[in-house]
Amino acid sequence: GDNNYGDDKVLYAPGQEWLNRKHIMGRAVGYLPYVGMVTIIMNDFPYVKYLLIFVLGLLVVTSKE
Repeated sequence: GDNNYGDDKVLYAPGQEWLNRKHIMGRAVGYLPYVGMVTIIMNDFPYVKYLLIFVLGLLVVTSKE
């Protein structure tokens, strides 16, 4: 059921052909399509990662609490 070329029947129990409602364990509530790009960008451009850490550290130091 994930729209790829491989068959998902190997994931089911022996003899099981379909998923019934009782097999569904959860439900998607939201969709954030490009959130994973943040990790890819930080790995491809390390200075972005260090800049983000610096900015977060600056926010911690300058906070009033």
